[in-house]
Amino acid sequence: MLLSCSEKKEAKRIPLTSTSKEAIENYNQGIFRQEQLENDEANAYFKKAFEIDSNFALAKINYNNQDDPADNKNRLVDAYNNRAKLSEIESVIVSIYYETTINNDYAKSDLMMDSLIKKYPDYYELYVYSANIKNKLNITDGCMSRFKEALNVNPECYAAALSLPDLHSTNGTPAPNYFNMLPLEKRNLDEAEKYFKLAAKIRPKAPATSRMYGNLYRTKGDLDKALEKYQESIELNVEKTGLLTLSYMMVGHVYLNKGEYDKSREYYKKSEDFRIEMHNKYGGSNDLSDRLPLTYLYEKKYDETILEANKSLLEIDSLQTPERNKIKNRWWIEDLKFATYGHSLKEEEAQASMNKLINYRTAFKMDQIKVATNQNEINRIQNYIKCDSLYFNIWFNILFAHYEEAEKKIKDFEIASTEQLKADPKAMNHYYDQLGYLNLMEGKVKESIENFKKVIGLDDDVYYYYFYALALKAQGNKAESDQIFTKISNNSFVNWQAGIVKNLAKAQLNAGN
Repeated sequence: MLLSCSEKKEAKRIPLTSTSKEAIENYNQGIFRQEQLENDEANAYFKKAFEIDSNFALAKINYNNQDDPADNKNRLVDAYNNRAKLSEIESVIVSIYYETTINNDYAKSDLMMDSLIKKYPDYYELYVYSANIKNKLNITDGCMSRFKEALNVNPECYAAALSLPDLHSTNGTPAPNYFNMLPLEKRNLDEAEKYFKLAAKIRPKAPATSRMYGNLYRTKGDLDKALEKYQESIELNVEKTGLLTLSYMMVGHVYLNKGEYDKSREYYKKSEDFRIEMHNKYGGSNDLSDRLPLTYLYEKKYDETILEANKSLLEIDSLQTPERNKIKNRWWIEDLKFATYGHSLKEEEAQASMNKLINYRTAFKMDQIKVATNQNEINRIQNYIKCDSLYFNIWFNILFAHYEEAEKKIKDFEIASTEQLKADPKAMNHYYDQLGYLNLMEGKVKESIENFKKVIGLDDDVYYYYFYALALKAQGNKAESDQIFTKISNNSFVNWQAGIVKNLAKAQLNAGN
């Protein structure tokens, strides 16, 4: 969802069309909570606002029924079809939600919001909407400008102050909600810190600031200060909102990177237990995290990684959640299993795991198609799953040195990825990742480097960044390759990619020439 600001200042707010003052109050509370990354609470407020006034368009489209995506789309389509009854600002916002959700058209939405801002320049929330749209399009300079404009119009705009640091400092948000950062040469950690301090001044009791501030210290490699900020986030969260799930997880991340694996598992368990508590309170998502099995990957205990992943898969079977949600959850856990098998040279097991991944993706595709609203959306879903399946097939063949098989698929992958460029400016990244990896393994070092240089934000993906560094080293550029190996070795953001390549990067540095 796109975020906006909710502040108790005199700056102009988006007009809200509702017959109920209580509904509007609940909606505003939802926005306030959403800005503070308290999404469980925000969604509960949006739901209540919609239940009080079922014609309240912005409540209708912000409430997320995580158990029934068809319900979400039906409400969005209904709001879109009745937007003529709204103020112009609300009407355009509803149209933007429709274009991004149904048509995946962020470029059109960007133009619509730019035009709206020209007409209504005093409404600070519009700048935040605009910033988030531009970020989806990887227009990071434009995103930064819009957040700063929001603060110019309303100096108390918490959402802008909390978001600006993420353009400079690693935020760790996974796809598909990944927040694009500025190019490496434009990032400024001092600038990030300035806005964290501003966010803390605007809302001194908001635990979200400390939770994100900790990421800045992890980016700097200062795990002790990161731990202090995450603990501060826990202490500030006197209401015990859903954000506590993430705060516990962040503490787990710090201990994992410190090599204190049992301590990290203790906090991942706290995070998981609190997530269940929030699910029991609010309903919605009941997804099982992959963090516990991931800790064993960091220890290079591959058998234990698989054992814990299999336990998680069994646990998913017993979760009280719709089957579509279980499919996605199994997909995430199986993704970890595939990476583990692939990097422990177990080809037969990796092949079986890849087949399961493809089956999960096919089931997920069929479920998404059931709730698709038009043929264009169906085509986009089918192409997305095709790209995903090709990606894993090529990756498998490279991992196990079946280079000719990978070459047979790479052209199809290029064509399918190009089709996605209509909505995603980074759609070619995985194609160039795999092509660079393949060329490196085949000894085509120059071509590999050229491929990797075409990846947007390569430095944010430690896995392929590692192979790029290997290519540079093979070319004789030891100074730059060592610089990258050092950066990867010091990476403290947690995913299976880092779990695999951090130690490999350290080994490259220790090997010298």
